[in-house]
Amino acid sequence: DFAILYRTNAQSRIFEEALRKRNIPYRVYGSQSFYQRKEIRDTIAYFRLTVNPSDDEALKRIINFPTRGIGKTTLERLELTANQKQQSIWVTIEQLGSDNSGLKPAAINRVTQFYNLIKQFGTIAYTTDAYEAAKTIIINTGMLKEFKVDGSIEGITRLQNIEGLLNSIKEFIDSRREEGETELIALAEYLENVSLLTDADNDKPEDRNKVSIMTMHSAKGLEFDYVFLAGIEEELFPSRMSTGSPEELEEERRLFYVAITRAAKLATISHAQVRYKWGNLTSSIPSRFIAEIDPEWIDNETISADPINTITAQRGLQTNPSKFGKFATTKPEKDMYKNRRLTRLTPPNTNGKPENTENADIGRLKEGTKVYHDRFGKGIVMAIEEEGQNAMAIVNFDTAGQKNLLLKYAKLRILG
Repeated sequence: DFAILYRTNAQSRIFEEALRKRNIPYRVYGSQSFYQRKEIRDTIAYFRLTVNPSDDEALKRIINFPTRGIGKTTLERLELTANQKQQSIWVTIEQLGSDNSGLKPAAINRVTQFYNLIKQFGTIAYTTDAYEAAKTIIINTGMLKEFKVDGSIEGITRLQNIEGLLNSIKEFIDSRREEGETELIALAEYLENVSLLTDADNDKPEDRNKVSIMTMHSAKGLEFDYVFLAGIEEELFPSRMSTGSPEELEEERRLFYVAITRAAKLATISHAQVRYKWGNLTSSIPSRFIAEIDPEWIDNETISADPINTITAQRGLQTNPSKFGKFATTKPEKDMYKNRRLTRLTPPNTNGKPENTENADIGRLKEGTKVYHDRFGKGIVMAIEEEGQNAMAIVNFDTAGQKNLLLKYAKLRILG
């Protein structure tokens, strides 16, 4: 009965994580779960090997990815030697200079280069935070370059998934910091967190009563009572690549219509005000497609100052496509936000933050103060604990619930 639709597969991660945290069963339709996608598993294998060089499964998965000339025969000989000596493949590689493994000098040289690369990552992984370590690994292995060079749809999708993984690490660090963690948040800690998510992918798919999550393309021909359209914002939907071509933009517009009409009872359209992009929190602009919907079909135009603005459009069983206006054929106008009733969907300012806010002075925060947070939205301070660098606010957020936030990291703003 419920479906979440998005433009690109990379957007599934945040919904998968949210549904898992709430123990809500779901199914990724037409694709693999985020953490089961090849590029994600390859990247996490690099993280695992960096933190634990004795992880033979991780080593075997990525020793020749990206291609570095280490073939199947070389790996088999390394594995055979490791089994004979009852040791890890990593230790076997360490001993290549003093042990006759039967490998040719060229093969030994390539394996040694791989070994030295992982050793460098190991040093970085325990001296920098998880995000910086992950970014260093992704760049220096050559994975990022390989995906960028591949201009195919598949290559672009892989690149988007890698960006999603980096964003998840940044979110993990920011969340830990705001909750009072002051020590280095290393890559090993992130791996402990993500292991819970990857383990959940092994759950048996016996329960058919699940939330369906999928791309809008995958939803063609399907219908659900309640549909949530996520990420309906500029550069995401329509995509950045389509905005320069009238034909491609029109195709995006048709896809938006298809997505809305997957709902038999209710379609909820949402967009973020702020979004992580390659680890940086940036503002977002609602999609031009939202402003093209005939106001007659908007059930609720009330827009809050929360990070996620939601607008609900309802259609009955007798829906006439023309009731959605001319958005199926009309190109967007530059001043469309000025001329339509939906102008309030435009973010309040270029930062995607409420206009009537100011950066919170710790001394001014007290019980009952109304505040705003980029990720958690609006809330009320319930109490202030400790002082100075250790000052912490207990905030009850409208949608995120109660959070204990270390004020020097939380970046709360007082609502006027």
